[in-house]
Amino acid sequence: AEITMDLAPKGADVATPVTLGIGGSFGRPWSAGRRKSPETSARGRNSRVCREWRFLLCTAVLWKGRSQRCRTVRVRAAVQRSKSLPSGVEEKEIEQLPVYSATSFATYLQSDFCVWMDRLAAECPDHPLCAKMGDPRGLQYFWKLGLDVEEALIEWIRCQHPEWTFLDLHISAEDAWKCGDCDWRSAAAQQTLKALDAEVDVIYQAPVYHRDLQLYGIADFILRREVNGTVEYTIWDTKLSSHAQGHYLAQLACYAEALSSMCSELHSSQSRVVAKVGLVLGAEAARKGTAVELPVPALRPHFLRAWRAFRGFQRRFDVRGPRPSPLSALGGGRWAEAAWQLLEEEDDLIIVAGIQKTQRRKLQNFRITKLQQLAAVSPSWLPSLAKSTGLQLATVQRLRLQARLQHKSKSSTIPASKLLANAKQILQHLPHDNEGDLFLDLESSPSAGLNLNYLIGICCRDGQYLTWWAHTVEDEQKSFEAVLDYIFQRRSLYEGMHVYCYGHFEAAAFRRTAERSSAEYQAKTEEFINDVLVDLLPVVKGSLALGLPGYGLKQVERMYKKARRTDIAVAVDSMVAYQKWVEESDGDADTSQLLRHIREYNEDDCKSTMELLRWLRKRCAKVQVPHVPKTPAPKRGKAPSKKSETADVSKALEDFKKFVNERCEQEERFRCKMQTQPP
Repeated sequence: AEITMDLAPKGADVATPVTLGIGGSFGRPWSAGRRKSPETSARGRNSRVCREWRFLLCTAVLWKGRSQRCRTVRVRAAVQRSKSLPSGVEEKEIEQLPVYSATSFATYLQSDFCVWMDRLAAECPDHPLCAKMGDPRGLQYFWKLGLDVEEALIEWIRCQHPEWTFLDLHISAEDAWKCGDCDWRSAAAQQTLKALDAEVDVIYQAPVYHRDLQLYGIADFILRREVNGTVEYTIWDTKLSSHAQGHYLAQLACYAEALSSMCSELHSSQSRVVAKVGLVLGAEAARKGTAVELPVPALRPHFLRAWRAFRGFQRRFDVRGPRPSPLSALGGGRWAEAAWQLLEEEDDLIIVAGIQKTQRRKLQNFRITKLQQLAAVSPSWLPSLAKSTGLQLATVQRLRLQARLQHKSKSSTIPASKLLANAKQILQHLPHDNEGDLFLDLESSPSAGLNLNYLIGICCRDGQYLTWWAHTVEDEQKSFEAVLDYIFQRRSLYEGMHVYCYGHFEAAAFRRTAERSSAEYQAKTEEFINDVLVDLLPVVKGSLALGLPGYGLKQVERMYKKARRTDIAVAVDSMVAYQKWVEESDGDADTSQLLRHIREYNEDDCKSTMELLRWLRKRCAKVQVPHVPKTPAPKRGKAPSKKSETADVSKALEDFKKFVNERCEQEERFRCKMQTQPP
């Protein structure tokens, strides 16, 4: 649909008629055989008009993991010369029937705050919270990895089932939108209907549309099967994660409902039914063509309940009204930073390091809702508080101490710290310094669908820094074995030396790699982890309480070093840089600028671990404890079996039902609140 409005640009006296297209969905254009990223894709033909004529184009930006679509909810024809409307200018709204995406619905179940922020970014892009959107480089990185999973599954289909007919519809949505038809979504879905009618075995990137539910989406794969004279369709969705999650099923439920609606429009002698949905979890599953499937009836009733709540949530969106709690967005995503900022401003209990959501809820029920309130609790009142909340006394004491230190650190350049009562028991297992000690850090990336540990960095006490690079699985195996050989050779020269790290990742990575090694290196790995490797994270958390919101290395190093000045500052930046090197290699480990930046970041982590140990000994110097060797760990028996795929998807289904119940109860509480308020 198109609307012509008389709009005056800033500073102009005469209004100029401008024709504006309403509605739209960004398709997935391909370039050089691959789709463009959200950063390189066109953001729509109206973006330039928005900047030039300064009106507010209300679009909801919806992400599907690795691609971006937009839809226009309404257009406010008002000149935006300042944050408030000029006097005498009325705000006019041209309403359009909204259409919601499957991705937005899945995001809503996981975090209604993220959906609310998407709307806020569309309608008020200058809002301060919108400036806290996550780094687009990280989004682009995971978007590209998601494409690798799709391409791996396509390759499996072509190799294992060459007899299947395969149709790629990834540009159909864009072509339909470019036609300018107000009902372009239906036109895009017609391409899927034609493919269904033509009995195509596999449809890739299939647009699906449910007019009554105002639902539109693009299903990754639709597979056709004939069972006892009935045509059954199965929808597969590829995911980068190797574990099923509840909101994945929410997205599939949307596709299944829309496709079922479309099948009813087909005139055929055969019965057609959308029987199953499936998740292809990770690149390894895609290469094998393995999907975890569920029957559609197990999802449909829960989906319909949640969809009604979702539409109610969207209808009552108001920038000036109450916003959802940011708590649900802390798990990650592009609005996690904005959520954390809001919770910090509100002094919410969740910013107390180490507090659990259940503990927060119990304290809130006892009218302790802020960090400052918890910090101000009298020690004599703690037993009563523990009894009233059902928490252990030691837990309440720990949370109160953490809150006090964080509250005190707000007015100090150096965060506060305090030795814990059991510091002696923890520190007695910390080995004495040795001239041959090493400090270890790994860099990894799920490149090409593999969790590849492409760099092992080791720093010596004299400042020497050593690296082992690996760009293939075979090279990774050789690097780990070479590192083990180096460590045990050094251990023969420096009796009693140890290797220090921060966090459990290094031990887990060595064990995973050892599974592919010989029996000799498997034994070496176990000896290394049990007798040589020392994880400083439990030592820090067990001996000290720090006035910090978390105990990650980048946060803890505020206690003993200045801010980093390397080009790469956080782990995701190193992943992005390595992925860029994989795609656009600018040299080897000796000449590449990208690899040099990664190496500098890794070296900084190794040296930071060494400085942490030095600071820890100095901070705890008054605790005089004799060194007690760590009790040898028992020999590892057979590794515990991994959780079965059936159990994994069953857990995801329970999470999906839980999300649905929470959102429906939330909407019901809102309706009751509105009914009790005076008009």
